[in-house]
Amino acid sequence: MIILRCKSVGFALQNSRFRNAKTQLSLFKGIIFTKLRERLHETWIK
Repeated sequence: MIILRCKSVGFALQNSRFRNAKTQLSLFKGIIFTKLRERLHETWIK
């Protein structure tokens, strides 16, 4: 019973960590894309 509980806790921790990484990745992508878009916009204006 204790082993099962530990496994589920470990799984929950991994799950939350994975979810956290996914949100960070999407944020990172968003920042990169906005910067790229700004650069492209600047080059088009020139």
